[in-house]
Amino acid sequence: MAPATSMIFIYWYNIWLQNFKIILLNMKPSCWIALLSLLFSTFVYAQALPPVAQLAFKPGEKLTYKVYYNLFSLQAGTATFEVRDALKKVGTRDCYNIVGTGKTTEACDLFFPVRDHYETYIDTEALLPWRFLRIVNEGGFKFDDYVRFDQYAKTATSKKNKETKYPLTPQTHDVISALYYFRTIDWSKAAVNQTFTVDLFLDEKIHQNQITYLGKETIKTDLGKFSCFKVRPVLITGNVFKENAEMTIWVTDDANRIPIRIESEIVVGKVKADLIDYVNIRNEFSAQLR
Repeated sequence: MAPATSMIFIYWYNIWLQNFKIILLNMKPSCWIALLSLLFSTFVYAQALPPVAQLAFKPGEKLTYKVYYNLFSLQAGTATFEVRDALKKVGTRDCYNIVGTGKTTEACDLFFPVRDHYETYIDTEALLPWRFLRIVNEGGFKFDDYVRFDQYAKTATSKKNKETKYPLTPQTHDVISALYYFRTIDWSKAAVNQTFTVDLFLDEKIHQNQITYLGKETIKTDLGKFSCFKVRPVLITGNVFKENAEMTIWVTDDANRIPIRIESEIVVGKVKADLIDYVNIRNEFSAQLR
């Protein structure tokens, strides 16, 4: 830098520094708080989220299940889980947009109609949720819940009753993102009775959700025979699941780790859901036995 240029640079730098000192000395307390908050948030958002390797699903995958109410061996409805084709942006993060729906058959609508919609936006790298939507319509009982997750600041803002912010533990999931996170677990490396844990935010509370590996089993459905891993999650007791109720899930013994069958006790009777259709799965369906 030439001497003259250096002199000009130093001159302007000193003027800027003097003005900056004057601004700082005359700042109101509220401005100091805003500045410190900005610096803190910049530090927080600079932190990286731990990545999760996932080769189990991809955009465009859609799974369809037939749901039975075992008390009368009655087909009660259908459920779908779909990873939408296009990735979505939440802030600067790329996200999978995953939608889960449940509805009863026309016959069951006469007694207890259900039209449920669950939707999540989960980070493609960390597999953590940023947005979660739940629209529940069950037998005339209706409510909506919209949750904004801030995985950097470890908070969730729910609008279920009134807009309220809740603290989170690190790597907290919603009910849909937890399901897809569990699909990343390589059950072939798990020991029988080994338990995996994930924190789940639901109904304005954090629940520690555990799932235990029970071993391998071959099951038969309308789609054929499948070699499966058998797992058992701990259920959240409430309006649907009775206390100490058990759920069992059979997951394909291949890279897709798709739930083939789900059986669960509920407050009255049992329900069973079997996979009846699948579209655009990521890997070869090698768990299906010929």
